[in-house]
Amino acid sequence: MASAKETFAALTVGKKVEVYKTVGETDIYLFAGITGDFARNHVDEEFMRRTRYGGRIAHGALLVGYMSRASTEICSGLDGTIVSYGFEKIRFPAPPSSVTPSL
Repeated sequence: MASAKETFAALTVGKKVEVYKTVGETDIYLFAGITGDFARNHVDEEFMRRTRYGGRIAHGALLVGYMSRASTEICSGLDGTIVSYGFEKIRFPAPPSSVTPSL
């Protein structure tokens, strides 16, 4: 088994992985049900059409979950227990149409 230092060294800056997921209405409602976050900006399409966003926006935490999946893919095949750090630094200055995490 590789040491933590060796495992970290195996992660190269710029490494990318592509993970595709189209977020649909079912995803939004299931996530709202799990979290209890039924805010109008997530679940009320008609209301949100009349806002500057032009439609519903997905929960930021749901998108962070997809980023976690990408992080897992980037680290696949590495020895040891990998823990993701840095999610507290994620910001969404505007609703994303896609998310491209990279290392």
